[in-house]
Amino acid sequence: MSANDTQFFKKSLRSEYWINFNVDKKFSLAGVDGPELDNEERELVRTWASTKDATKIPAQAQPSSLYRPILDPFEIRVLEILPGTGADKLRGRLRHCSLELKASFALAVDGSAAPMVYTALSYTWGPNVFDETIECEGHVKNITKSLALALRAFRQEHSSVVMWIDQICINQDDNEEKAQQIPLMSRIYQNAMNTVIWLGESTSNSASAIKLLEDVRLLLQFTEKTIGPDDFEGLNLPSKDSEVWEALWDFLSRPWFTRLWIIQEVILSFDSWVVCGNHMTTWDVLSLACLHLWTCGISRWLGEKFNSGSRALDFQRDLCESVQHLSSMKSSYHSVNMPLFDLLVESREAKCYDNRDKVYGLLGVCQEQDRSAIKPSYADEFLVTHLYRDITTRHLNDNKSSLRLGVVLTCVDHESLDLPSWVPDWRNPRRTHSLGHSTTTTTPYMACGHLTIEIGRLHPPLESKNKNELRLHGVSVDTIAKVSATFTNPELSLDDPTTANEELKDMRSFVAELEEYPGHETVFSAFWQTLVAGKDATEMAKAPTAYEEIISLLLDESTGLSPSLPGQTYSARQRRPAGKGKLELANLKTRTAGKTFQDVRTSMVHAMRNRPFRIIQSSKNIVFQYGRVNRARALNPPVVLPPLPARRGNETLTESGSSIPQISNPSLAVNPPSLDPSSSGHFSFQGLTDICRGMEADILSNAFGNTRARGDERGFKTPLEYKAIRRIKTTMMVNRHTAVAEKTRIEDDLRKLSGQEQSWPGLDALIAKIDAWLEEYHRDYGDAPAGSSSAPGPSAPGSSAPAA
Repeated sequence: MSANDTQFFKKSLRSEYWINFNVDKKFSLAGVDGPELDNEERELVRTWASTKDATKIPAQAQPSSLYRPILDPFEIRVLEILPGTGADKLRGRLRHCSLELKASFALAVDGSAAPMVYTALSYTWGPNVFDETIECEGHVKNITKSLALALRAFRQEHSSVVMWIDQICINQDDNEEKAQQIPLMSRIYQNAMNTVIWLGESTSNSASAIKLLEDVRLLLQFTEKTIGPDDFEGLNLPSKDSEVWEALWDFLSRPWFTRLWIIQEVILSFDSWVVCGNHMTTWDVLSLACLHLWTCGISRWLGEKFNSGSRALDFQRDLCESVQHLSSMKSSYHSVNMPLFDLLVESREAKCYDNRDKVYGLLGVCQEQDRSAIKPSYADEFLVTHLYRDITTRHLNDNKSSLRLGVVLTCVDHESLDLPSWVPDWRNPRRTHSLGHSTTTTTPYMACGHLTIEIGRLHPPLESKNKNELRLHGVSVDTIAKVSATFTNPELSLDDPTTANEELKDMRSFVAELEEYPGHETVFSAFWQTLVAGKDATEMAKAPTAYEEIISLLLDESTGLSPSLPGQTYSARQRRPAGKGKLELANLKTRTAGKTFQDVRTSMVHAMRNRPFRIIQSSKNIVFQYGRVNRARALNPPVVLPPLPARRGNETLTESGSSIPQISNPSLAVNPPSLDPSSSGHFSFQGLTDICRGMEADILSNAFGNTRARGDERGFKTPLEYKAIRRIKTTMMVNRHTAVAEKTRIEDDLRKLSGQEQSWPGLDALIAKIDAWLEEYHRDYGDAPAGSSSAPGPSAPGSSAPAA
């Protein structure tokens, strides 16, 4: 392929027409013959060779060792697989080469600078059992069975094949060498002539699965609408009862698709081929077919039909979406490199043998500043928990903004006693669906309102001498009064709602004792919005009112009551007589209404699985709340907490800049943050929560005020000034509807106040003005806000408390 073709291909990766490029390309494996170079490439090689010491003798392996030391930072080994057939012994030799030039070949380091080509192998190691062997230059190397099968599949009868294979080309017993080779992974796949994706031996239905993928790529490439199983035959696809669909499911369920290392292997490879036994296809065919299956809704149908492990939707992407997402990352790699933390989130479900590779396996495709800041280490004393903690700390400190804190805490979904409570445990997949994190900037949750960016600048995480401790600014919002059982398998069924929707009925029973809900909301309104976390199925917008109608119908059909909850609403369609346009369960099986029902089901499963309902209660409020039950942790030796699920008495806190309130548990016998600006306490992070209708922008953002850190650094000259500013800010947040018009005047008063001494005579008048506004709010809405002088105010803004 010429240089012009290469540039065209790279550009077309970001275009719609790339899917038709070079679809008839032929597969071949790299051999011992070097590539044909053009004049420009030959000149590059000559220049490179002139910088090397031609008299330098390559390092020699010890007689007892297969491996010769690697001396150059760009040096790798490749395996020449010697000819053989059938049951012949596997034989090969290791050859050293350099990847210093960014090209589609390597250069020998034996003094000849001869160009070399190789094929990179992407495969699954399988069980960590090395019961097969390959003979290399007089040494016997033990390898896994899965690799032996791959080598026999690619070995040629009459000629050698040259491949890069991690299990053989890297000395796996040398931790220092492994750490040195990790930074070269990106070059290894980029410089390879091509990459072979080995899925394992074929089965009786592998050929039909690959044939279906090729058919789908062609038949559905111009189809944008959702396709149901009854539409298959009309599109020349196999019928919904055909066994070929199960063959496709089995094909996409192979272990290779779950590996973490495949992310960079696919993204960085120029020409990838998927091989299953004696059958093969291209990565382009596979990824495009999965794209069509996903966008048309067929992949969802596949999951519901064949995923027998659970009736409910899984948190992971479905199989086709995972492939499509990986292909999308590949197409955008040359223009956009993702931050390492975002890649960790995206790859949460991916698997690897050494948990440190959850980080190291992404260095080849992350942003350069992340890659250069991390030095891989496989030393026994460098624990994976230290790596995860250091990655999290670096992410928080890279940009001194509390916005990053909110993103980090949404990823904490574990009970790992060997990690600080605020550090995500990337070793384990999520137990709950994330309520807040997104690699985009769009989120329906803004617990700190639209002042989040400003607050983030004013309240960054504070430095702590203890690496396991994170010092934060936070506000105590409320205390948990009641916790339900955890809902492990929330489900909505149309076929037999009275028996199938047991957890929905349990949720309803938990909140049925509430007769009313504060403010203008009803118990039912709070219930249905909490049920779906206030989001639609895309998780990018608020839940539409159509959800309310469907949940109302399902609730009554499940409980046999009408109404099932106080304040329950019924749409005009629900109130019509039967047979005259009345909304019934059968309607939810039709195309349009059925799509809305499935969206409600998806939203509920994401919001509620492995979470309980909680009710928090203050002197003036009762609100629904749900979050993950987690265990408290040791914060600071010698203080150790016993196992303690989130329960009554746990506090709900919001850190400045966070998008979702957090649940914390005091770990020491100290009071929560009080009006004293210098107060502090130790807390362990317990998990996320969503307060239905409780995330008003002003109520939390203004509670932080325009303070900096603590004590004298806060910018307040006297406690009296601090109290005045706090009262003004509290008024703006609680009395939002009547005080917004006075915003300019309040800001003017703040500027005046900040330049006056404690004896400023206008201070008392300002506080009286605030009280008048509060009384007006009370007359209009019938509920005295928390900031009024007759009620204790919220905790002081800006109190710093470490979380461990």
